[in-house]
Amino acid sequence: MILLRFMIRCGVTKRPAQIRSAASSGAAVCSTLLIYIAAAASGLPAVVRTPIYVGILEPPLEQARGQSQKFHVRVAFRFQDGRWSAMPHDAADEDALAKLAAMFPPQVSWTIALNGKKLGEVSSVRPSGYSRYADVGLEDLTAGSAPPRVRDGAAAFSTWMGAAHYRPLLAISKPYYHDPDQWAPFDAPAAMRKQALAAFRRAIALDLNCNGRPTHRYPDSAIQTYGKPYRSRRGDVLIAMRPDPRRNRCDGPAGDEWQSVWFHLKGDNFRWIGNGLTLLDIGDYNGDGVAKVLFQYDGYDRDGYLLLDLRDESKTEFSWSYH
Repeated sequence: MILLRFMIRCGVTKRPAQIRSAASSGAAVCSTLLIYIAAAASGLPAVVRTPIYVGILEPPLEQARGQSQKFHVRVAFRFQDGRWSAMPHDAADEDALAKLAAMFPPQVSWTIALNGKKLGEVSSVRPSGYSRYADVGLEDLTAGSAPPRVRDGAAAFSTWMGAAHYRPLLAISKPYYHDPDQWAPFDAPAAMRKQALAAFRRAIALDLNCNGRPTHRYPDSAIQTYGKPYRSRRGDVLIAMRPDPRRNRCDGPAGDEWQSVWFHLKGDNFRWIGNGLTLLDIGDYNGDGVAKVLFQYDGYDRDGYLLLDLRDESKTEFSWSYH
């Protein structure tokens, strides 16, 4: 009713397209306000002008040479003007790398959370520049910040440079960390595991004979469930499979196809998410009522994070190399 009265007052009940072409300042104001009122009336979030930053509170690694021995926040993603984007992370050379720091927020107050629950608060400040590719996005904690420490599950979050005593945690610049879909681990039934195996075979080819000719034809026994599947109150499922590491007898480092391979099951449809991922957190990070899924990525000479928006299954990636 409010929207209708406002449209009548603005004179746009019959021809909304005139809003976009109105030249007067009054029409422009009507146009802007109508967008926000329409968004509120439809239950959709209004366009966010102030960015929401999603970062990761990273713990210091165990005896990692050249790596910081302090907690820090890596600013990885930004939500603004209705879309998610990765923070700048690609640089062609050291000069370009040094300039990336200026593209990050100078100071951020963070809420630290895990599984929809607040664990604490910290603040961070950006450095004057980055000298190593592995430092892109890192911000130092301010004096007085007391980062929460969680040991449970830390072993699953190893990186190219090693492991830590504590696990990484969600850091978010707005208090949007609750999980409206109530995701929780569960025991997948045999029929679902069989479907997941078929989805894995369609997506992943393996070179079991080390002959340089990977194939999608391999026995079911070569694949196993990785970790615990998760299910939401809506009935969606996140499930990971991986090849049995004992089947990889080839020389050299194992490729991403030999790591965890994650799928999103919605209805009867399995959608591939990515390889080499570890589930870090699930929550509604922009307040639109739908959970997002934050993964850590670990690969050969490369680490990073992936953000999956379950509203449209879009993926946003932030990564860095070490050499």
